[in-house]
Amino acid sequence: MKDDTKLLIGLGVGAALYGFVKSKVFTPGSIPREKLASQMLNGCVVGPLKEEILFRKVYNENLGAVMGDAWGPIASTAYFAGGHVPDKHPAHVKMAYFADAFVGGLVYSFAHELGGLPGSVAVHAAHNVGVNLGACGPKLAPVPVPVPGTALAPVRR
Repeated sequence: MKDDTKLLIGLGVGAALYGFVKSKVFTPGSIPREKLASQMLNGCVVGPLKEEILFRKVYNENLGAVMGDAWGPIASTAYFAGGHVPDKHPAHVKMAYFADAFVGGLVYSFAHELGGLPGSVAVHAAHNVGVNLGACGPKLAPVPVPVPGTALAPVRR
């Protein structure tokens, strides 16, 4: 197996795990189980395909030709991130959405450099699979942290 392929697989697995944990913590239960199949089709096949054709194939490559190979992906990623910021949130939440999508866009740009359009679509789709599975079902239970003097970690004298 080529090194680029191994790296793409690693990016996909990491993106899926990140998406799952992010959704389990911040948006659990936001996708009803009966809508999961249609959400997976739209969010994990159609969406990544359309977005990666637009942002990586069209914008990345054309902006890269004009702005240079380093700035093209950054500019297209900023545009990608701006499109993932929901309207009805306070500014600090919007900034978090932007930062999250910007980092994701940079990962997808890197995947595009490694594996072309199929590589970026696969990594983007893997992330969205994790997000959708994480958003379907209950929130992750918090891990109890032993604090001295509590029932979890009584103080011994």
